[in-house]
Amino acid sequence: AYEIRPRDWSSDVCSSDLGGAVLINHDGSVRLIIDKETGLPTGSITGAFVDRDGALWISNSSGVTRVDLQSPISTLSLDPINEVVRHNGTLFATSPLSGRLLARAVPNPRTGRVEFEPVPTSLQGTGRLLSFKDPAGKAPPQLLVGSSEGISILSGNSLKPVLSEDPGSLISVFRLLQSRHSPNRIFVALSNGLTSMRWEGGKWVNEGRLPNYSFSLSFIAEDDQGFLWAGGVGGVIRVSVPPKIGRAHV
Repeated sequence: AYEIRPRDWSSDVCSSDLGGAVLINHDGSVRLIIDKETGLPTGSITGAFVDRDGALWISNSSGVTRVDLQSPISTLSLDPINEVVRHNGTLFATSPLSGRLLARAVPNPRTGRVEFEPVPTSLQGTGRLLSFKDPAGKAPPQLLVGSSEGISILSGNSLKPVLSEDPGSLISVFRLLQSRHSPNRIFVALSNGLTSMRWEGGKWVNEGRLPNYSFSLSFIAEDDQGFLWAGGVGGVIRVSVPPKIGRAHV
């Protein structure tokens, strides 16, 4: 390993042929580790140089890589991500990878990077997220997570079901939407229809499905008049939503 002291910069750079480049503060603490997980083609580093613009140039066995240390953009994951939402100050994301339906962004003290840490769950599916805030302000915000088994709520470090059906009925959640006209209501687009639930009396109430409709929906939106628009395999529909659902119709 060797060290270089870049001009007009607050840290030093150590390069190693074992695991990438390590940015070290002047007090000896690790500021950041740059390796294959952050985008380097290889962890075998042969040289490093900081130019007048503050960019770090790293030579390796595959060529030369430029690292923009001043960039406001950070790479948090190289895995495919379905949806991202900020909840109670923490960034959450869903991924289609098995065992990683839901993950939260946390700082890694070893590398100095912010990374996604999986929330343990056996649930699978597309993974849809909604940070629900109680319109009455009586309950703390809730993170709702849609999966192939309905809707769950994040409780501590686990997911607790709040809307599900018979175990043999596959109801993959494709979209979640909080109503603007009735903020205590959540519309849910499913792989086989449309349903909704309502936050009332400190609990979630299942308002039931839209009758006589079982097509897969991939999009839902609410207009200024309170009509719900939904689109999918069966085309586009407009739903008239009464104050108390039970008589909703297309």
